[in-house]
Formats: sequence, C-alpha cells, structure tokens
Amino acid sequence: MKNFTLWRAGTDVFAQIESLSSIFKVSQLAMSIKLNSLGLINQRIVETIKAKSVQHFEKKAREGEEINFYTTYYSRVSMRFIESVIRSAESGDIAYTEAFSLLGGIKGKTYDNIKAEVMPYG
Repeated sequence: MKNFTLWRAGTDVFAQIESLSSIFKVSQLAMSIKLNSLGLINQRIVETIKAKSVQHFEKKAREGEEINFYTTYYSRVSMRFIESVIRSAESGDIAYTEAFSLLGGIKGKTYDNIKAEVMPYG
C-alpha cells in the first residue's frame, strides 16, 4: 500500500501494532501479518508477535482458564473477511496456503473446521 497514513516509520513497532489492532479490531498477529504483506515490517517481527501470542495462550491455560480457540478466533477476525477468503480459496482465486496465511496462519484442519462452521452449505 503506497500511503498507509496510520503507520509511523521509526517509532515503536510493537506499540503501533497494538494500537492498530485495537483500531481495526483484529488480533496483533493478524495486524502484523497484514503489515508484513504491505512491506512495513519484517517477518522477524511477525514471528515475535506470534511467539508472544502463544505464550499468552499457554499462560492462560496454565492458570486454568478455559480457552476456546474458535470463540476467540471469531471474536478477532471478521466473519465477512473469513467468508471472503474461504470463497476465494474454494473458487481457486487464491491458493489455500495464502488463505491459511490470511486467516492468521491456521492449518488445513482448522480451515476445514472454520469453513464447515461459517459456510455449511458451500
């Protein structure tokens, strides 16, 4: 994207990702993946945020809080976006691996489960 005016080069990357993910109501991981695809951050930052997300979920699991991946996932990713990505993948407009990445780096089995839940008839 040529002109992403909300991004300020040279300032704290992690604080910006946190702020932008709040503005756009997506996870920090989803925001970092998008920023990486726009060429604004590198893959190392995405991996750092991914590791922090995993640590956070593992900590919550150790504390005894029940975490339902799908409930959390649907609260962080737009249903319209999920449907659009799945339709594009199923019609062959984008590769499945790209769809997995766009949907937050999910695996094939998770994609199948989400597809069955979100689009039971297609």
